[in-house]
Formats: sequence, C-alpha cells, structure tokens
Amino acid sequence: MGKICLIAEADQEIGYGHLREIKAVAQALKEEGQIAETVAVGLHQRGTFSNSVEWIQDFESAISLLVSKKPVISVWSVRRPLPQAVFKTFPNLPGRKIWISDKPDVPPPIDLFIAPTIVPEWHRRPSRTTAVLLGPNYFPLDLAFESFPAPLKHRTFDVMLTLGGADR
Repeated sequence: MGKICLIAEADQEIGYGHLREIKAVAQALKEEGQIAETVAVGLHQRGTFSNSVEWIQDFESAISLLVSKKPVISVWSVRRPLPQAVFKTFPNLPGRKIWISDKPDVPPPIDLFIAPTIVPEWHRRPSRTTAVLLGPNYFPLDLAFESFPAPLKHRTFDVMLTLGGADR
C-alpha cells in the first residue's frame, strides 16, 4: 500500500483528543505493517507529541502537504468547521479520504464517514457515494485500553469516562 496521512486538529483550546484518536489509528496501521504520517493542525505546545507528529499551523497548509505527498489515503479528525476554500478542495485531493467526526456537521466530499458516537442516529449520509460506519464499535482506542473492564463485583474502584465534547 502507498502512503497514508493522518490529520488531526489539536491545540490547547480544542484539546488533544482528536490527535490521540489519529495516533490510535497510526498504531493499528503499524501493527499491520503500514506506516502512516501523523500531522497535527494547530499551535504546537512544547513536549506535546513532539517526536511522532508533524505540526502545521492551518488547514491550508494541510491541503498543500497532501497535494505534495500524494497519499493513497488521508484520514481526518477535526472539530472546527473547515474554511470554505479548504472544504471546496477536497474533491481534488489525491487518494481516498476518510472523515472521523463526533459532530453532526456535513463533512467535505469524502469516501468514508466514521461517526464513533454512542448515539449516531443524528448523522446523515454525506452523499450517496460515501460509505458510513456508525456507532461506538468504530471508535479508535489506544491499544492500552483495548481489554474489557472487570465485572462490577470484582472492581475496587469506579472510573468516570468522558468523551471530549461529544457529551455536550
């Protein structure tokens, strides 16, 4: 397989959950023998994913990067709406495009839409040609958390898990 680019929005304001999501995808690909380049769109904070992520300032730079690298697949996980000029460039980008989102916004023209939310019914099919995967089975998790929790009677403590802004 050719080059794969994983793009996530990440900064102090929006958080780093989308970047963690993309890093989980990168880890799964690595286990299958495929190396993916991870790109974060946002202001880089020193010490935050410094070694394994290429940081760029804006979505326009992400588009330029994809045009130059010509990946066979690009996977996107972003929170804010894309600038209109970037949105319009999607049909001309190289390779297949995958969009991971927990928001009901209409994504740009893509090949696969993943809505890994607990209640995904509010998502509409972006287009007739877009494949759609809905529900929590498609949530990319860090492999450190892949095992099932112990039954309640065997737990010594409880943990509350929140899924970023998806619970708003």
